Amino acid sequence: MTKAKYLYDDDLNSLLGMSYKEALEFKIELGEILKRELLEVHFMKRDGNRVNDIISAQKFNQMLIDELHGKYEVK
Repeated sequence: MTKAKYLYDDDLNSLLGMSYKEALEFKIELGEILKRELLEVHFMKRDGNRVNDIISAQKFNQMLIDELHGKYEVK
C-alpha cells in the first residue's frame, strides 16, 4: 500500500483557474479515476481506507454542487 500526501495524488494546483463548480466536478472526476485504479489491486492489498475517503469526498463535493443548485436541504 502506498500512502499519498493528497487524497487525489495531486496538489490540485490546476484548480486555480476554475470556477467553484468546475473545481468540484473536477475533484469528483479525479476521485473516480483514482478509485478505479485503487480497486484494480487485489482486494487483500487494497487501501480500503483511502477508497472510503475518496467516496466520502465525492459525496461531499456532490452535496456542495447540489447546494449550489438549491437541491440540498439541511435535515
